[in-house]
Amino acid sequence: MKVSMGSARSYGQMFARVGILFILLTCFWCATARGPWFNGWCTRITDLEQGRTLTLILGSFQSSETWSQVYAALLVSENGHVRSEQVLLDPANVTMHRGDNLVTKLTKGDQDHNLWTLPIGSFRTNVSISTMDFLFPSGWRFSARLENAVPWSPEGWVGHLPTSMMPTHYFVRSLHSSTEYELDKVSGKGVAHQEMNYGRRFPVAFTWVQATDGGRIQMLLTGGKFTISGVTSEHFILTYRSKERHWTFRSIDLHRFQAKVEPCNGTLALTAFAGVRRLELMISARPESFSENIFVPTTSGFSQDPGSSESHSALAVVRLYDRRSQRPVEYAIFRHAALEFGGEYNCRARTASTATTAIAPAFVVPQKLHTQQPRVRPMREARVSNLTRQSHSLTFAAAAAAAIAGFFAALRTKKQRSLQQGIADFYDASTGVWVEIWGDHLHHGYYEDNSWRSLEQHQEAQVRMIEEILSWAEVEAVEAPKSVLDVGCGVGGSSRFLQKKYAAKVTGITLSPKQREQAANLSMRTGQDGLCNFEVADALQMPFADNSFDLIWSLESGEHMPQKSKFMSEMHRVCKPGGRIILVTWVHRDLQNGESLRPKEQRLLDRISKAYHLPEWCSIADYRKIAAEDLGMTGLKTTDWTQYIAPFWSAVIQSALQPRGWWALLRGGAETFRGALVMPLMNRGYRTGTIRFGLLTGCKAVPGSTSGSTSSASSASTAQAALPTLASKFVRRKLRFVPRAACGQVVSSTSTTSSLENFLKLPKTIWDFTRPHTLIGTFLSITTVHLFAVAPVIGQTPNLHFAHFARLTLQALAPAMLVNVYITGLNQIFDVEIDQQNKPYLPIPSGRLSLTSAWIVVLSSLFLAEAMTLCCQPPGLPYLQLALLSSAILGSAYSAPPLRLKRFPFLAAFSIIVVRGIVVNMGFYAFIVDAMGIAGEVPAGRSVLAATFFAVFGLVIALMKDVPDVLGDRANHIRSLSVRIGPAKALRIASAVLKVLLIATGFAFAVGAGTAAGLLRATLRGALAFAALLFLKLLRHEEKKVDAENPKQVFDFYMFVWKIFYVSYILLPLAM
Repeated sequence: MKVSMGSARSYGQMFARVGILFILLTCFWCATARGPWFNGWCTRITDLEQGRTLTLILGSFQSSETWSQVYAALLVSENGHVRSEQVLLDPANVTMHRGDNLVTKLTKGDQDHNLWTLPIGSFRTNVSISTMDFLFPSGWRFSARLENAVPWSPEGWVGHLPTSMMPTHYFVRSLHSSTEYELDKVSGKGVAHQEMNYGRRFPVAFTWVQATDGGRIQMLLTGGKFTISGVTSEHFILTYRSKERHWTFRSIDLHRFQAKVEPCNGTLALTAFAGVRRLELMISARPESFSENIFVPTTSGFSQDPGSSESHSALAVVRLYDRRSQRPVEYAIFRHAALEFGGEYNCRARTASTATTAIAPAFVVPQKLHTQQPRVRPMREARVSNLTRQSHSLTFAAAAAAAIAGFFAALRTKKQRSLQQGIADFYDASTGVWVEIWGDHLHHGYYEDNSWRSLEQHQEAQVRMIEEILSWAEVEAVEAPKSVLDVGCGVGGSSRFLQKKYAAKVTGITLSPKQREQAANLSMRTGQDGLCNFEVADALQMPFADNSFDLIWSLESGEHMPQKSKFMSEMHRVCKPGGRIILVTWVHRDLQNGESLRPKEQRLLDRISKAYHLPEWCSIADYRKIAAEDLGMTGLKTTDWTQYIAPFWSAVIQSALQPRGWWALLRGGAETFRGALVMPLMNRGYRTGTIRFGLLTGCKAVPGSTSGSTSSASSASTAQAALPTLASKFVRRKLRFVPRAACGQVVSSTSTTSSLENFLKLPKTIWDFTRPHTLIGTFLSITTVHLFAVAPVIGQTPNLHFAHFARLTLQALAPAMLVNVYITGLNQIFDVEIDQQNKPYLPIPSGRLSLTSAWIVVLSSLFLAEAMTLCCQPPGLPYLQLALLSSAILGSAYSAPPLRLKRFPFLAAFSIIVVRGIVVNMGFYAFIVDAMGIAGEVPAGRSVLAATFFAVFGLVIALMKDVPDVLGDRANHIRSLSVRIGPAKALRIASAVLKVLLIATGFAFAVGAGTAAGLLRATLRGALAFAALLFLKLLRHEEKKVDAENPKQVFDFYMFVWKIFYVSYILLPLAM
């Protein structure tokens, strides 16, 4: 059955191709008997090491059977700017050979043995080698040698078709060739792409994209609008090659394309479909990075009008999907990609009807080009007449098609506004409503809990949000900003707050004229009109000079930006070196490698985007990648504050449902009412985790200086890579572990105040790094286990001295707590990416402690622990060594590769149970009994009972510890039990186990109290039974307040369980 279906599909494609070819044959056989013909070579060299690209273009044009024009151009792109030189040459001085034969046309067989000899140089292809050597009139000298060509298959628009039938034939000689080149005596190496074009007509509108990562992956797109007998339609060819995949999409093969071309914005978005395969391409370049107009062939010769423009510093993102899985099967990012827009697609082009059909009597060359005037041979009268008739018919057909297209475009224009205009209209309509109810802050509030608040308290929470963001970003760590830019300022609430706080000059920009007017009026009322300036401006094209502001502030405006990389680039451009950028925005959840949003999530975001005029969403990790890789920002840190804005949207909905809110919504119009209807969806998005409230901050690097802080976005492999250079870095930078808030700032040795302030933060940073609750647990467990061991013989053994007991306990406590620091620290080092989402407040994710410093603390703790036990050598040393080493080994296996037991739920729980239940209780119990010399006087079963109790308690901790970390574990492929069965179910299981443990313990002590020999023991056991039941009641009370989807509530409940753990150890010595 599969074979028959495949055969049917093949036959269907074959008949479709035959039909298309028949139509093409019919249309072109009579229309192109001789006529215009163009030839061309394009060679593009990419030198990723030096950030340089070079493109050599050669072309010839003949109006009948002899050459009329020959064209050569060289484009060089460096540092995002393109320089170019174009030359028109006298055809009489140019020859083209195929092998030993003189030819005037390039065809399919000419790619391997082709030689061009020009007055300014030569170009040769020979099987797998290409050479070129040119000296342009301006003095530019360029030479190159290409070897080891990687061919492209299938060839061109369609294989095995006579070239006379096609308007343009496109042949790629090599997708990738190793290359050595020389430009003005500067040598370099790179990879080259080489292609050949020839035919009778060039597309009326075209785009071209070429990119490589240096050898492993190549991507190529060409296509545009082709006019065939007066009918214009879009066609594309797209190929993507990697080690794993070789995908090709072609319109002629009935593959489907969806393209959105925005040449004036420098962007192209294209999706290609072929069966179950789908490729999505998004490429963008700064408009200023495009070259001047490049000549293109038309029916009357090479022309700069319409012409084309190219950028060689574009950023291209490619995603490959298998629609059966709905997940990307491959993902690639290309830098220094080539992006060309030509003809109608060119931003500076004229309409196609005048650009493609008019026949100029002579070819005029701009004076700025170095040219040699070509000899234009007169055409025969009959030929002119023939072309004129064709041009009239084509003009008529094109005019009719343009009229129809224009009619429907006019209808669409009335229904569809641009994104920017939609945003402006939305805020023009809704801002008055918001200000009337909520005041001048158009953003979320900051909340520590979900309790009820009045409207005034919600407004205070909005102001606190600004304060908390500034505190988190450590804006005043070095020097308060003197100039601030508020991107998306609304009515200026944040601008006025920042101006008042820092006494700075603040500039705010917004797309809404009404917001600007309202912001100016409010600032005048507060007396800040001379210090706060507001403008209507686009954040993607800010009207400010480079390096203008100390602080760039964007609070909940980034979600409106259609080009996130351009948005970040513009903020980075206007920021001063060493200045800080703070971005707070709505984002979707972070995705795993190859993961995409679920259809339900995407539908939710689409509904919100439609109401609030939002473009495509991204994650905070995407923003961080742009800031780190594309912009080179320093001191980067990100966090997720979704838990701190939870009550906000519910409060907004409640305010809208009040009579005052209804009246305001009615006055706001349809835009405002539509936005109000979508507010519950925002609430749902935050509740389900689809939408996150993301924060990013970092500094613009100071040229010539090193970064002031270490980026904390490091994975386990990064942590391992830092370890070998640990010693050398510690020698060179002994105080590297001092937490530094300044990034991108050069702090001199005279900055004693800043250094002292940073030094005073060190103890707090180290204390936070040790995870204090685990240290407290270790201290209490060892101390009380020792007391529990000696309790039966207190007062009965004359040699039992408290001082001796205290000294032995300290000798065990000190190394044990150091080993605890080693275990918890190692876990943080290898969990940096997870903690960035789960615990962003920890020292490494928050940027207060570098990885190198963390390694120093961790390894020093382990070394000191071992050194202390070997130097002191207390009695019972073997038991102590066994307890410490087994804890360290299990802790290492839990966190560090290659074992990394935390990936496996049952092994992770087992390691925690062993350490907390068996090693601590039985190991340190055996140590103190042996060291005190009371081994024969203490019942051995006591340690087994204690170990059993705390082993079960360790199981509870193992079950609960991962519940608050579900999002981070899932994103980093840690299949914890909470990830597998869900946080709510894991929480219920942990709580049930602890309840059973407390009930069993209470029952056992109650029974023991009735059978105790002596009033004291009966009283103590009865008290312990009562304590167990009291803990059970408190546990049930706290459990009712926990929402398993709220990480903060889960963490608070987890810490409550630790408190029960602490008290259980404190009461342990009473269990006599």
